[in-house]
Amino acid sequence: MEFINTGMNTTFAQANSAAAQLKVHCEKEIGGEWETRTWENIGWHYDVRQNGVTISVAHGNGFICYIGEVGDSGGYWAEHGDTVRESLENSLEEAHRRLGPLNRAMQRGCDIFQLHESEMVSI
Repeated sequence: MEFINTGMNTTFAQANSAAAQLKVHCEKEIGGEWETRTWENIGWHYDVRQNGVTISVAHGNGFICYIGEVGDSGGYWAEHGDTVRESLENSLEEAHRRLGPLNRAMQRGCDIFQLHESEMVSI
């Protein structure tokens, strides 16, 4: 399935129709229920969203998956893939790679806190 690229020459009807097609495509390829979003910013654009994950069509080819809080600005991680599933997998791998060291540091901090907490005397 081929999706239109958005921008200056895209109408609202074209972007809205493409968003509906992308929604069906995502639901078939990776499951779940996706919400469409169409907006104007020097031309009409579209994407689909579900629980902090946003999928859009990459200019040129493929898809971009953004992972982060739902808002107007994409997400914390944005990775490309030739398929919706590949873009999601790439974004998840990048998030996991970057969060691993942070999670380990947080665990060490919690371990230190618990050690010192056990030494505290009640007042």
